[in-house]
Amino acid sequence: MCWSQPPGSLPASASTADYEFAKNMEIANLYFKDKNWAGAESRLREALAAQPTSPEATFKLARSLDRLGKSGEAREMYQKYLSLQANGPYAKEATKSLAGPGKQGKKR
Repeated sequence: MCWSQPPGSLPASASTADYEFAKNMEIANLYFKDKNWAGAESRLREALAAQPTSPEATFKLARSLDRLGKSGEAREMYQKYLSLQANGPYAKEATKSLAGPGKQGKKR
């Protein structure tokens, strides 16, 4: 589902929360790819407001916070990601980030 689709083209089962999540994730992914960590943080927080248990949004928020030097909050999000998806696609990265606090935030 693309957030930019006209409202009439969304699946009948799509809720407002689904729409908001998809819209914010699409923009967050662009910011994330461009290393606009502050923009990604903002959009990922909005996405998580719509779907609080999204593993992908949780991990990407953790990574964005880490890059912004917000290591305490990043650690919380990495831990939340691992509680949501202990063997997920980002599990190794999350575990590695938790083992070396603050190291991710120094990269630009």
